[in-house]
Amino acid sequence: MKNIPAAIFLSLFYSCTPQKEINPAALGFNMEGSDPKAIEIADSVMAASGGRATC
Repeated sequence: MKNIPAAIFLSLFYSCTPQKEINPAALGFNMEGSDPKAIEIADSVMAASGGRATC
């Protein structure tokens, strides 16, 4: 019973950690019509800020 609060905390903590490996484009994003350098800059900014949150 002592580990239940710790388990709850850990599950909440890990469920809200940012994704550092992928930064999916928004629905409807036109990859072919976008400047590749702009996409590279945007991806590096997302990576530097910790990535997209999962919750």
